[in-house]
Amino acid sequence: MSEGDSGARPAALPGGDEQLSTVVRISDRNNLPHDRSPLLCHAGEPTELLLNSSRRWIGALLADDGLLEPLFATGDLLTAEVMTRTAGRLAGLPTADLLLREWLVDADWEWSAREGDAVDTDTIILRLKGSRTQLLSIERTLLNILGRLSGIATNTVRWSALAEIPVAATRKTTWGLLDKWAVHMGGGYTHRLSKSDALMIKDNDILAATEAAERSVDVIERLLRQTRGDSIGAFLTIEVGTLDEALAAAECWVERRNGEPHQPPLVIMLDNMDYATVRDVVLDLETRGLRDDVLLEVSGGITEDDLQQWSSTGIDILSASALHRATPPLDLTLLVSDS
Repeated sequence: MSEGDSGARPAALPGGDEQLSTVVRISDRNNLPHDRSPLLCHAGEPTELLLNSSRRWIGALLADDGLLEPLFATGDLLTAEVMTRTAGRLAGLPTADLLLREWLVDADWEWSAREGDAVDTDTIILRLKGSRTQLLSIERTLLNILGRLSGIATNTVRWSALAEIPVAATRKTTWGLLDKWAVHMGGGYTHRLSKSDALMIKDNDILAATEAAERSVDVIERLLRQTRGDSIGAFLTIEVGTLDEALAAAECWVERRNGEPHQPPLVIMLDNMDYATVRDVVLDLETRGLRDDVLLEVSGGITEDDLQQWSSTGIDILSASALHRATPPLDLTLLVSDS
């Protein structure tokens, strides 16, 4: 067993990206900016951004169980194993490891799986040694973290295979950056990590900026012209609901880019559009020579049953909160023994 305070970390991230590179077929035409995972992992290790998010969630979950301070080993030591009850894709090992390192004093543990591994039923992924109080006090939080995030990763693997185009999370997360990290480990895209990470002009922004009798297409063009480049971040997304709004956004952005060549990518989010309208948008942009100047994202009301149909519309990426919200957790168990 490895000692908890001497770096007993899972071989969590090295090799994970290689394994996941075959999960999703990336668009050949565009280098999509929706992958913000480098802000969550660097050189095979979780970044402070991800670790700090992990600490906040760990603290909140433990506080709900009445645990406010690290647990010291008292009494006889027991061993335990965390085992899968169903097959799936593992995620959340760095967060779970942080829980063990910072809350179980003098405990030992050893990971027998890596972040991003595909696992079968009855696979032992973690062995622990600690006092009865330690093991039973963190059992539920440990299983909740690993189960929830592995469930999201497993669900994302399935969506990615069915869609045949990139799929992305949304900001309608429950566990914030942890959910987005789990989507990444399943082969999906994180999308923007925060409002400041990448600017999005939503339908409410457009409505709030609309003056009396002003058409939506005119508001969209005005907002795109007035948005300061240094406020955009990694990319700019504008939410549209009609064919005319999509065309206006694309034409305005091309005009702006001609005057200021070094602009971030523009993502036109086709919100709650049906298949026929989306195909019309793609065709019109191609006819006008604008298709390669923007990225097209579909969002809103997407279900697992729709994925193959959306893949044939000519869009670049789809985003859906169903990737990570109300996703069944991977079924895990912790078995304690005296030996």
